[in-house]
Amino acid sequence: MTQETAGARSAAGPAPARARGIYAALVLAAILGQMSGAMPTAALGDIALRLPASAASVGFAHSLCFLLGGLVSVVVASYADYSSRRRLLIGSLVVTCAGSALAAAAPDIGTLMAARVLQSASGAAFPLALRVLWETMPAQRFGRAMGIITAAYGGVAGIDSLIGGWLTDHGGFRAVFGFMTAFGLLALYSVVRAVPKSAPSREGRMDWRGAAVLCLCLAAIQAAAGMADRPVVWLLGLAAVAALLFLVFVRVEARLPNALIPAEYLLSRQIWPMLLTSVLLLVGVLSVINYTVPLLAIFPAGGYGFSATMMTLVFMVPPCAVTVLASPLAGALAPRVGWLRLLRLSLFGVAPLIVAIALAHRSPWAVFGLVILLAAVNSVALTALNGLSVVLAPPGKAGVLPGINSACLGLGGSIGIALASQLSSRPPGSGSPTAGFAAALWMAAIAAALALAVSFAVRDRRATG
Repeated sequence: MTQETAGARSAAGPAPARARGIYAALVLAAILGQMSGAMPTAALGDIALRLPASAASVGFAHSLCFLLGGLVSVVVASYADYSSRRRLLIGSLVVTCAGSALAAAAPDIGTLMAARVLQSASGAAFPLALRVLWETMPAQRFGRAMGIITAAYGGVAGIDSLIGGWLTDHGGFRAVFGFMTAFGLLALYSVVRAVPKSAPSREGRMDWRGAAVLCLCLAAIQAAAGMADRPVVWLLGLAAVAALLFLVFVRVEARLPNALIPAEYLLSRQIWPMLLTSVLLLVGVLSVINYTVPLLAIFPAGGYGFSATMMTLVFMVPPCAVTVLASPLAGALAPRVGWLRLLRLSLFGVAPLIVAIALAHRSPWAVFGLVILLAAVNSVALTALNGLSVVLAPPGKAGVLPGINSACLGLGGSIGIALASQLSSRPPGSGSPTAGFAAALWMAAIAAALALAVSFAVRDRRATG
């Protein structure tokens, strides 16, 4: 669906009261998607003690939700062209709630792993929310509404992290998953009541072969990112497998009339540069905001020596709060200046801010201010990328590109954190205890600069407004 088509979608849209109900339901669904992945982080230590289980087992159970969630987002968002978006969203929330309830009652780590697999269904919430929004909101409301959904999915102002820590301290991991179950039921109730019914937008059958090969390709890349600390032969081997699977995907798609994404479209400058920009941006920004700076803050030797609570209040909550404010503003601005132009303008600020953080990394309050600015600029870029994934979707396949883009964002975050963890943990050659952190920050700056460069490869007249 093109941006011109968006204009033709018209100015009508749902009545204000109904629009607010749709907004609220989709925001709650997006928040649940964020919670399912991030909120249990504070409870990982408690899980290891209470079940009991090894740190490796607990970490694997936690990573399952992230890995499978990205794959679910691709498959479900693609299948949404052939089914009811409302039914799929309700189904994903039902499975997520079942997983949360099972996790709250888990007697052992094996059951918890099964529960986290079920919770990965929440990965479908964000791309489906964008799709429902695109179909129900008029063009002039879409940008701001999409910014709100993006902000909700981006971290709920850090409140979920604080709630997760407080619940863990007072009730253990079962309280965290119990809270998520209750919240999930609220989101489910809201979606059932507010989201309108929708018919399939495309005739024919889903390209399950293409979806399977693409998911295997993404899984291989995710696995390679998670093995950054293994011998290089593992990394090269998985990278080769991923490349081979991608070639198989292109070959499969070229032969099918109902291809997931037509091969010539996927390889065009409308699509691949945008997806690569998403990966590189998250390699840079997420590794800074969600790993390197928080770890530097609690690092006692040469770091800031903050407590975990102090670190959360200073370096986690403010960036998330800024995202909540900036994303809707970016969404409202994008239709005026163009999604692609807004993306490039925001990317011009990302790499310089990360460079500034690298240069000032020994000063906690300088880093505090720079991280807030970075979060604001990044939220504009993410909003623009999410908008482009809707605007540039292949004709008749409006769901697939938002799903793949969501998976690419998760992939970029995984790769960035894996690289940052390796760089920051290496013995510093300069004698400085924070040299490893500085190296991780410079890696992030390079990735952000590459994201800007790749964004100029995107070519589409419709996206520039």
